[in-house]
Amino acid sequence: LCTCFRFYNKEAEVQTVEPNHHFEARFNENRAKFPQLDVKDVKIGFGEDLASAGVEDASCDAVVMTLVLCSVMDQVKCLKEIKRVLKPGGKFFYMEHIIDDDASLSMLQKLLTQCGFWPFAFDGCCVDRATDRTVEAAGFGEVDQKKYDLPAKPDDPMYRVIRPFIKSHVMGVATK
Repeated sequence: LCTCFRFYNKEAEVQTVEPNHHFEARFNENRAKFPQLDVKDVKIGFGEDLASAGVEDASCDAVVMTLVLCSVMDQVKCLKEIKRVLKPGGKFFYMEHIIDDDASLSMLQKLLTQCGFWPFAFDGCCVDRATDRTVEAAGFGEVDQKKYDLPAKPDDPMYRVIRPFIKSHVMGVATK
């Protein structure tokens, strides 16, 4: 949770919305490492309903999500909420794993997700989502994204087992 704080290269006010209240202690521990950031207390809420977490219309210069859209219940609704809370010209920065272009692997990703194994084992994560296409179709004024493969970590046996299913990634900026 919020391991991206280290990439903020200037002072900023940061508001985090997180659905899992069990992450709050880890969040507090992590935010203490970044005194240059004005990190507000975490708000418990869901990306599909940021209003319930107190995030107002056109109140954010930027929204940052890393590996979140794989586990929201409704990506389209979540992206509508992001557009709602962004100021005009605001930026949505994202990095997500996406369904693989290889037909055999994507079929396996769909099976692992739809049978419930992957979401159960990985906190609601769905490996069968074409998030890149969903963001492009969400109605942002501009979308600049790049697909890439997650680098291999040969020293980590668990990572070697999981990586094929989360190898394909997209990183991008969508502007309201």
